[in-house]
Amino acid sequence: MLGERAHWMFVKDESNTHLLYAMHVLWQDSVPITAGLLRRASELLPACGAVYTKILRTPGGAYRLEMTTTSEVLTTETPDRGQFTKVWSPRRFTYGGRSFVWEAQKDGGAWAKFEWETLYETQSVSKKEGSKTGKMEDVKVGNKLCWGEKTGAKIGKTKVEHTIYMAAGLDQGLTEHLLASQLARYVKTQYPANKDPGGVENAVTAGTGLFAFAVAVATTV
Repeated sequence: MLGERAHWMFVKDESNTHLLYAMHVLWQDSVPITAGLLRRASELLPACGAVYTKILRTPGGAYRLEMTTTSEVLTTETPDRGQFTKVWSPRRFTYGGRSFVWEAQKDGGAWAKFEWETLYETQSVSKKEGSKTGKMEDVKVGNKLCWGEKTGAKIGKTKVEHTIYMAAGLDQGLTEHLLASQLARYVKTQYPANKDPGGVENAVTAGTGLFAFAVAVATTV
């Protein structure tokens, strides 16, 4: 369709040989990207995929991610100080009874060069003493669990390879959640919206359902 296209990001193993996952999003010239679908290599089409991600704006302009698995388990990544800031992180979520936080390697403002976020497990979270805008402090547990870097290897004229690292021992569900989160932020920053006339980024129910999205992307390819 005119003014609409599909974007794919492919995740391979450390040998850069075997395809593991693909992130699929729809872009339109009049509507910003508000959803993405992480698919396993054996389920590219027409299966529904592993993790469906809604990309929504907070009142302050930061982003909140609502992520649903095929078993309809919903996990929400909520940014700190969403009423006051437009940066992506810190962004917090719980999984399997444990708490986690994404932290930016740099400031991450609207004009900042893209940097991958780093994930930590947290033991406790509290408001920062003296803060008037709701800044949070946390006690972290262990080492970083997920992070990324640009390798510098170019594919064609414009595409650049990146490497996402994960600590050993993460279960498949958490691994897929982290991939979906990182790639949703990546595609959103690489293909920013020129306009949002309908305010879909701010809508609580922005995007569409998992099955409907899978059908939509299947018909676009």
